[in-house]
Amino acid sequence: MAIGMILNLAEIYTPKRRIIRGSIKIENGVIKDLKPYWRSSDHSQEIKEMIAAPGFIDTHIHGYAGFDVSSGSINEIKRLSEELIKIGVTSFVPTTVSLKHEDLVKVAEAIGDLLSEDPMDHNRSRVLGLHLEGPYINVEMRGAQNPEAIRKLDMSEIDEYIKASERNIRIITLAPEIDNVLEKIPEIVNRGVIVSIGHTNASYEETKKAIERGARRITHIFNGMRRFHHRDPGPALAGLEDERVFIEFIADLVHLASPVVKMITKVARSRAVVITDSISATGLGDGVYMLGGLKVMVKDSVARLEDGTLAGSTLTMIKALYNLIHIGLDVSEALYHLTEAPARSLEIKSLGCLRPGCVADIILMNKDLGISKVFLEGEEVYTK
Repeated sequence: MAIGMILNLAEIYTPKRRIIRGSIKIENGVIKDLKPYWRSSDHSQEIKEMIAAPGFIDTHIHGYAGFDVSSGSINEIKRLSEELIKIGVTSFVPTTVSLKHEDLVKVAEAIGDLLSEDPMDHNRSRVLGLHLEGPYINVEMRGAQNPEAIRKLDMSEIDEYIKASERNIRIITLAPEIDNVLEKIPEIVNRGVIVSIGHTNASYEETKKAIERGARRITHIFNGMRRFHHRDPGPALAGLEDERVFIEFIADLVHLASPVVKMITKVARSRAVVITDSISATGLGDGVYMLGGLKVMVKDSVARLEDGTLAGSTLTMIKALYNLIHIGLDVSEALYHLTEAPARSLEIKSLGCLRPGCVADIILMNKDLGISKVFLEGEEVYTK
C-alpha cells in the first residue's frame, strides 16, 4: 500500500469541485488531503498533464467483454471485474436478469465467494453486492426478461439468495402492483436490501405507496415501465418528485432522448444515477448473443430481441460521460452522476469522491478525457 504518495495533476474533479494544478495526498489507500498547488516529495508522481476523477461506479450491469453475470460462474464474474477496471469502473453491482430459482442461487453463491476475496490481490473492480433485476416483476413489462423465469414474490427464495450470497444482495428490482409485493417491501428492506421499482405497470398511486413502504430506487426510468401520461403519470413522476428516491438512467442516448436525459438530471439533480445496463456483448461488436436464455441481436451497437425490444445496452461508463458532456452537461456534473451519485444511492459515503477520507479509487485521464491510469485504494492497477 502506498503511504504518503502524492499525485501532482493538471486538474482534479472531486467531482463537485474542480481544482486546477492541484495535488492529492494518499495514505493507506485513503485520500489524506488535496491542495490547489503541486507538492514535492520522495513519493510524488509528476503526472502534471493528467486529469483526476473518482473511479466510475456502475450499479446496474449485466456483463461486458463476453462475460455474463447471469452465468453464475465465479470465474466469469472475476474476469468481468478484471476487464471493467481497464475502462475506469472501480466498483460495480453485478446484475442478473430473471432466472430460475436454482440459477439465481448459483449467482448469489458466486458473489458471496467472490466478496470473500480481496480485489487488490487481483487488480480487479470492487464488487459491491448483487442486484437482482427480477424475477418478481410484471410479465407485461418484462422488456428483454425471459417470461418463463418471471414469478410471484417468494420470501423464502429471497432469504435463500441472501444466505447464499452471505448477505450481499444489494438491490432487488420489483413491480409493486404484482400480488403481495407491496406488502412485502418493508420485510425486504429490513433484510438490508434496497428495493428498486422497475419492469412495472404500477400507477402513480401504487408507486407512491411502494416508496412509503421503503422503496428507494427507480430502475432505468421510463424503460420497462408504464408510460408517462399527463393524466396517468405512473412510476416515473412518482420517483422523480420524491427526494428519497434515486433515479437510474441509461445514458446511451438510445433508451432515452437527449432532452429527456437533461430533464432527469435537472429534476432529480443529485439523485440521478447513470447506469450502463450493459450486456456481455458490450465491447465485442455487432452480432448475435444470448441474455437470460433469449437471443439478442446487436446492430450498430444497439441490442434488441428478435421482436425489436431493446435488450440492455452496449454502453460503457466512459461513453456515458462523453454523451452527457455532448448534450451540454459540464464535466463536473457529468462525473457526479457516474461516481458520487451511484455511491450515495448505495448509502456509501467513502466511494465516488476525491476528498479527505474518501477511498483513493482514482481514474487519470488525458486532456481528451481518455483513460490513462486507474488506481484502486491508492495502488496503480491499470496503465493504458
